[in-house]
Amino acid sequence: ALRCDDRDTMGKLTLGGYFSPYFGAELAYADMGSADRAGGSADARALQLNLIGRAPLNEQFSLIGKLGANYGRTRVSALPGTGIATGRESGWGPTVGVGLQWNISRSWSAVLEWERARYHFAGGRENVDATSIGLRYHF
Repeated sequence: ALRCDDRDTMGKLTLGGYFSPYFGAELAYADMGSADRAGGSADARALQLNLIGRAPLNEQFSLIGKLGANYGRTRVSALPGTGIATGRESGWGPTVGVGLQWNISRSWSAVLEWERARYHFAGGRENVDATSIGLRYHF
């Protein structure tokens, strides 16, 4: 599996909302950056659609979880003779995640989150894990 700490930078933009106090949905664009691999690189990007759940622990903290799907596009390059399949792939894969949300104010929260998404790479499918810290603005 590729891990986020093998990569240079990553970014994610999410838009979503809750349709009850405990359940919601989100649409996200994830750019997993580029990982050096066998004299080349592996790049992964995806659109994600997730159902999200929230379990309040108290007024400031909540556990969050997500389950959904992503449509990912990948590109792998490597030096000849390394035995690594190269090329571009795309396809659907599952996404799961867990995290902790800290409500800083009525409008802002900070989120620490771990996520696993399955991507189609040349030569097979691989999970890509990411741990992130983010800010959310609530309308």
